[in-house]
Amino acid sequence: MNMGTRTDSRFMHLADIVKVNLELEQDWTGLAVHKSSPRGDGDCDGQKLLRPLLSGLPPKRLYIHPDDQIDMIKNLTGPGESETEWVLPLHQSENPTTISMLASLFDSLPNPPVPSRRKRIILASVHNDSTVVYYIVHDGLVKPRQN
Repeated sequence: MNMGTRTDSRFMHLADIVKVNLELEQDWTGLAVHKSSPRGDGDCDGQKLLRPLLSGLPPKRLYIHPDDQIDMIKNLTGPGESETEWVLPLHQSENPTTISMLASLFDSLPNPPVPSRRKRIILASVHNDSTVVYYIVHDGLVKPRQN
């Protein structure tokens, strides 16, 4: 049996679990599974990803940058529409994700719609009972959100 095929099917199984959770439990829409770079700028077109990556729209914005919070308060506006988010399915028993893996993943993502925003991904940690826990990871340093 080809080890690559077994590993790919395990990663696809995790992606399927996360996709169902996002659709049915978290009310995300427009979900897609990507096996190659979604960048679309020619640099990474068709480059196979190490593992599947999901994209979709959450029902509301997941993270509001502190600078955006200040602007919303000054202008008395709401958080605006949700943006496409990128989700990396992982199993809880996997070794911690390495910086080089995350750097490669961030390089494969398209730039955010607002130039001042940093790229981010959502790590989806799948537990043995199919519980999914989500963590936001930014590319580089980002000021913490004020609560």
